[in-house]
Parts: sequence; C-alpha cells; structure tokens
Amino acid sequence: MFIARYKNGKTVTEKQSHWKGLADGIIQVDLTFPIPVTYRDKKTGRTMKAPDRTISLKGYDQYYFHNEAVAHLDVNSGKITDDGQGKIVAKAIGGIRNGQVTEVRVDKGGFCQVIVFDEKDFKHRDIKKAD
Repeated sequence: MFIARYKNGKTVTEKQSHWKGLADGIIQVDLTFPIPVTYRDKKTGRTMKAPDRTISLKGYDQYYFHNEAVAHLDVNSGKITDDGQGKIVAKAIGGIRNGQVTEVRVDKGGFCQVIVFDEKDFKHRDIKKAD
C-alpha cells in the first residue's frame, strides 16, 4: 500500500484514494510491506503484531506509484484463464531528481529491490510533482 504525505500534514493512503486521484505537492511517499510481522510477547505469551514496516522516498522533485500484475494466458486458446483482472504481484514507488530515477519495488513475498536509472528514457503515465 502506498502512503502519500503532504507539506500541510495531510496523509493519503491507497485505501483512501487511487494514485490518479492525488494532487501534486507530495513531499514523501511510503510503501508498506505486504507481510505482517508477528511475535510472541515473552511476558504475557500473547501473539502481538509489530507495527507495519515501510520504506520511504523523500526529497525528490517528482514521485510515482504503480502495481505490477500478471494474468495467465492459455497459449492454445489465446484466452486469459483467470478472471481477466490479473493478480497483483508487486507494488513500486519511485522518485525522480537530477535526471535520476530511484524505484523501490516490493513483491508479495516481501522481497525489496531498489533500482536507480537515468530519467532519459523513462516514461510513466502519472507522475506527481513535489512541493
């Protein structure tokens, strides 16, 4: 799930709005990890949930977010074999600054990958300008 933070203190999560619905002026984008972490409290023996883990990008000129999904295609029939919507396998946030793109991708298993590349050939449909 993405979390967009604004200078005025406003916070918008993916549960509240689609990325397309967000305004420019974002100062930080967070991405939560998909796997909840639990542990057993030594004193009480109760199973506890740790705070959600997040990774953040801050201080960029522009930000973006996207989901990665897969759909299964039957090669013989040419038809999609699942519901046609695809299944989300990863989420990514990115920041652009000084001609460089930094992208953080987290898959369903919690594997995190950071990729840095030149902005020159980068295209994304919905980039938000920072404040």
